[in-house]
Amino acid sequence: MTRAEFATQLETSGIPAFFDHAPIGTKCPFLVYTWDYDNFGADNKVYQRIASVTVTHYHTEYTKGSELKAVFDGNDLFWNCDSAYDSDQKVYTDIYTMEVLADE
Repeated sequence: MTRAEFATQLETSGIPAFFDHAPIGTKCPFLVYTWDYDNFGADNKVYQRIASVTVTHYHTEYTKGSELKAVFDGNDLFWNCDSAYDSDQKVYTDIYTMEVLADE
């Protein structure tokens, strides 16, 4: 899966998605995702490119995140989620982590 393919899948959730950071003034809800490599090696070379992906969902109302979970589950992605509430900013954050086989 490429970064572009992953971004396309995120867009199907209906929540605006941005790579690395959202522009200043972006209104909640929105997603920010990052893409780092955690490759699998064999015989002194990269055997399989694996991308470690973090998707952060910023929102102002409590939600179960079902639209995102449906996207991840629909693409057979194994994910974990941690949630927090920032009382100063009055923003909920759900941080999803997963690994995908990378084609780029």
